[in-house]
Amino acid sequence: MHESAWLAAQPGLGEFARDLSATNVILREATSTRAGELLRGGVPVTRFLQVTFEVFTQVLALALDLRDTSRSTDADLRKWVVRRRTGASLPDSILARVEGGGELSPGHDTVSPYALATARRLRICLESLGPSFVKVGQLLGSAHGLLAEDVVAEFSRCHDEVKPHPAADIVAVVESDLGPLTGVFASFDPRPLASASIAQVHAAVLRSGQEVAVKVQRPGIRPRIESDVAILHRIARATENVDLIETLNLVSMTQLFCETVVEELDFRLEAENMIDLALAFEDAGHEGVCVPRPVPGLVTERVLVMERLHGARFGTAPGTSGADPAVLLGVGTQAVLEAALTYGVF
Repeated sequence: MHESAWLAAQPGLGEFARDLSATNVILREATSTRAGELLRGGVPVTRFLQVTFEVFTQVLALALDLRDTSRSTDADLRKWVVRRRTGASLPDSILARVEGGGELSPGHDTVSPYALATARRLRICLESLGPSFVKVGQLLGSAHGLLAEDVVAEFSRCHDEVKPHPAADIVAVVESDLGPLTGVFASFDPRPLASASIAQVHAAVLRSGQEVAVKVQRPGIRPRIESDVAILHRIARATENVDLIETLNLVSMTQLFCETVVEELDFRLEAENMIDLALAFEDAGHEGVCVPRPVPGLVTERVLVMERLHGARFGTAPGTSGADPAVLLGVGTQAVLEAALTYGVF
């Protein structure tokens, strides 16, 4: 790994990056092995029954939602259901748009109130089932151009609006991995900046005075994740021959999902990914892209301390940063594509 200005800006980061890269070779092999074991193993009966009951409950609630929507709007529920049953699969619908010269993004299409009710109930169901299922909601919440924007907006709530874990439990994880808070931080905000499926992020200030963001894994999340990905894979295998579902290749998707989410459970791998991405951008000369630096000595399997960057989410607060959104989009698109196609980092 070459020395760089990005690494040199943080004392000890270069040595930390080299040690991390060597250690993570073993970690990645162990992660891949564990993902394979989960896919081949059995499904926890108790958890499977819990998932089945929750899905059944939400289906009943959806039926009531659709009934109420039918009573309060002029939309014809029967016609909407018929269109859903006879409609083309998602890949076929996208292909038809492209071949017909139509706009790929359905963002401006009229969305049925029944579709919105269904999306809302599915989002609630995914959140109630736990972190692995929330990750599925996050994928749907990123499907701009594939799903209607109102539907995407509903699922985008899965990104950082998950109910936060109690602060005392989060502090216990940090102190277990890093030692007493007062020995590491001058201040630590117990209120999360964001809360997602696997972890939540807290603002803090190191004793050196540096502002940092502290990503903390939710306590006890690993066994829940591992049981849920096994259930998701079993569901995908059971439905792979169903019309409209088989074209999505859910079995392969759940296999990739399992490998990815199991890797996300070790923040040491994430820290290395941050470093690799930053070095790729630096080598490519992308000065408009900034990657936060992990803090050497403060990265463990469950805790990741990184420098804090202040900003605004793209598209939610136009003009807040004073930058041209079109320029930001161009820089971001070029950086993502070049990193993936030239450097193999996505």
